[in-house]
Amino acid sequence: MELLVGMGKYSWSNLYITTKSFPLPKEITGPKKVRAKLFHYDKPMYDQDIIKDMESYGYRPANAHELLSFGLIQLEEQEKRCVVGLSAVAADWRLNRKTMCLRSGVDGYGVDLAVFGLGWGGGHWFLAIKEV
Repeated sequence: MELLVGMGKYSWSNLYITTKSFPLPKEITGPKKVRAKLFHYDKPMYDQDIIKDMESYGYRPANAHELLSFGLIQLEEQEKRCVVGLSAVAADWRLNRKTMCLRSGVDGYGVDLAVFGLGWGGGHWFLAIKEV
């Protein structure tokens, strides 16, 4: 995890984005061909509704490693919008569930954590993955 964050050359990153918080998923056993897609909604939606919609198209939410890899490959996307990986969920020091997101702002672009489970406004994009 720390290697992926370092490779991203982010202007900043949340201190809780570590291998301890986001271990390598067991299902990652080697290289796989996948298709990534960004889902966007022009209305407020809850996490479970977004995930259900992704699944209806044969996709699943991206995990932390996929989100950071996407940021390395598609730098211009993370510079334009906030990209969220809804499967990249960990607890912070207060045990609040947080999900990883790539953000840009006046201080450059970075990788951060946002509250999971409260819903999302129309300004977020959600990375989804489909194995091909």
